[in-house]
Amino acid sequence: MNPRGHFMSVRNLVELRIIEDFRSGRTTRAKAALLLGITEKSVSRKAKRLREEGATGLKHRNHGKAPANRSCESIRTQAIDLAISKYFDFNIAHCFDKLVAEHGRAPPQRARLNVHKIHVAAVFTS
Repeated sequence: MNPRGHFMSVRNLVELRIIEDFRSGRTTRAKAALLLGITEKSVSRKAKRLREEGATGLKHRNHGKAPANRSCESIRTQAIDLAISKYFDFNIAHCFDKLVAEHGRAPPQRARLNVHKIHVAAVFTS
């Protein structure tokens, strides 16, 4: 936690305001769900967390944690090195295909997006 307090995005502030309006009775659960783009059950769940934990209860539970599907740093570094040295003139899809075909890496579920991030990192570090 930041020693100066909690910082919230504009979206989080809007969500907080809508949930507070629901809790105080100024708006219905259906209208709050529509405004937030979530289900009515989720509105109730968020209202309960707001009541029990305050504004920090509205934060996503994975906030500040590393993603479970994060690539191993050594593999990522190897892919960046290859993208810079060997595949610098390839587009993202072709770079992905070559990394899989020539370096024997089975693609994870979101591999093409990860290769896009690696490719962008390679462009900015070269």
